[in-house]
Amino acid sequence: MTNDGVFSRTGLRALRSLAIVGALLCVAGVDDSARAQVLDDEIARLLSLNCDGLGFFSNPNDFGRELTTICANAQNTGNGSSSGGGAAAAQSSVNSVQNSVLQRRLERARAGRPESGEGGSAAAARDSIGVASWNDWSVLAMDSGSAGEGGGSGDFRSRRFDLFFSLGYEGLDRNVTVFEDGYSSTIGGATLGFDYRFVDWFVAGLIITYSRQEADFDGGGEFENSAFLPTLFATFLPSDRSYLNVSIGRNFQDFDVQRAASFVITPQAGPPGPTVTGTPISSTDPEVDLASLQFGYDFFAGSFTFGPRLAGYYSRTTIDPYSETSGNGLELRIGEQSVKSMQGTVGFFGAWAIGTERGVFLPQLNVEYVWEFEDEPVIIAAQFAQDNKTQPTTFTYQTNTPDSDFVNIDLGFSAVLANGISPYVTLRGMLGNDLFDSYAVYAGVRFEL
Repeated sequence: MTNDGVFSRTGLRALRSLAIVGALLCVAGVDDSARAQVLDDEIARLLSLNCDGLGFFSNPNDFGRELTTICANAQNTGNGSSSGGGAAAAQSSVNSVQNSVLQRRLERARAGRPESGEGGSAAAARDSIGVASWNDWSVLAMDSGSAGEGGGSGDFRSRRFDLFFSLGYEGLDRNVTVFEDGYSSTIGGATLGFDYRFVDWFVAGLIITYSRQEADFDGGGEFENSAFLPTLFATFLPSDRSYLNVSIGRNFQDFDVQRAASFVITPQAGPPGPTVTGTPISSTDPEVDLASLQFGYDFFAGSFTFGPRLAGYYSRTTIDPYSETSGNGLELRIGEQSVKSMQGTVGFFGAWAIGTERGVFLPQLNVEYVWEFEDEPVIIAAQFAQDNKTQPTTFTYQTNTPDSDFVNIDLGFSAVLANGISPYVTLRGMLGNDLFDSYAVYAGVRFEL
């Protein structure tokens, strides 16, 4: 019986070697994406044949207790199947969509009123009320009695310091793929900021945002992500019709993940063997560097303002190496990760100024087409956490390939009221993204001081 088992293992190893050689010959000349590995498949490959891929029989004393139990559980293990591995890439999901979500939340926080200078005006931020003539709107507000007691257009233009606050709620869901598990999540956030108009053509300020994301994996498990994001921004107003926004920031995150993982041992003959289940737990502190550049130019037609929008966004997420814990043998050690995103957008903005006795009200529409230029998957290096050999077996797997293009649509409503108070609300939806579904609502208020 023992000799048969040894012969079976030897024969299977030989067949596996031939299969690997054949596979290498087949992929010669094929691009790297064709050699991409699914994490669940890699786990099953390494743990099959009594963990032959980890060199268990050569180093039986160099494995943790639970992993040793998996490897030695059935002497004639021929195969196995794994699930829950796709959720191990959750930290890498701080990707282009989620980073741009944070960036766009910052932009909306600055919505409220355009910066104005003597003889002309331009918008304080994208997604605000545009670069429509502030003089025309302020005069309209004065004529309708919205300036307040002792008010006048000069009072509005003399104010240089603004304070603003906003709240946001977002639903962000990722679809299931062969590389990563799907999840359903909600994101709540609050933003506080201020800016100062140094001269008529230059405004600068600081925004501080806190957000919290809570998600449930489709395959079992959950994660939570808290983020603190300070951002510096500057707005240049080269003319009364155009603006240029520049911003830089760093997003400090706290990422806690619990993923449901399992491995089914399948003997060479007979029914499936025992199933190993567990919930590997990890905690990481990713940091995300963000930068953006936005340009807009407006045309005026009576009370309508409309024009093109161009923007570029860059983000780089750095995740230090970390280890999962749980005590079931399926936990992993994950190597350092660097996730980059570079987006370009082309859009259209339109707003309609409606003067009333209470103030000026501004329905708005913003549509943008997004291109993702960093549209390659992230390759992650990993080891089994209980592989204690001097040189643990390292394997790689990939995350999802980011969607290269999609569309964002915003519908907003803001107002310019008495005493420099400007409330706003924005609804946003994302269309055409193969990996993510997203919808959001933001509301805030801006005070001129």
